[in-house]
Amino acid sequence: MLLCVVNGVPLDGVYKINTDAAINECYKVIGVGVIIRNYRGEVYASFTQRILACFSPPVAEATAILRGLRFAIDSGLLPVVLESDAKWVVDLINSDDSNNADIAHSLSKMAVKSVENFFWMEAFPPCISSVILEDCLP
Repeated sequence: MLLCVVNGVPLDGVYKINTDAAINECYKVIGVGVIIRNYRGEVYASFTQRILACFSPPVAEATAILRGLRFAIDSGLLPVVLESDAKWVVDLINSDDSNNADIAHSLSKMAVKSVENFFWMEAFPPCISSVILEDCLP
C-alpha cells in the first residue's frame, strides 16, 4: 500500500519521496525532480530527468510521482511514503473511487485482446467513454 501525503515526516525505517514537475511549453519539455530521504531528513537518493513531452500539469505531476516510485524501487529504498504538492493527483491516488478501478480494469481487458501497445495522451479509447462520462457527472 502506498500512502500519499501532502506534508509529514515518515516513521523510522520508512523513506519519504518528494517529487515535482516543471513544464516548458515552448520547448515541449517536462522536468522531473525527485529526492528520497529518511525519517531524519538525510538524503539517500535524488535525480532529475528531462522528458520530451507536452503534458498537462496533472499528467506531468503524475509522471514525476511514477518516476519517483520507480527510482525508489530500483534503488531498494522501501517502504516509502510520498509527498507531493500536486493535491489533485495525491487525492486521486488516495481515493477509494471504484470508478477508477473500473476504468483501469476496462483498459487491462482491452490490453489482453490487443496485439500491440496503445498510448493516449489527454485522451482515452472509445471503449471506456461511457465509464469516463459517468465519472464526470455530478
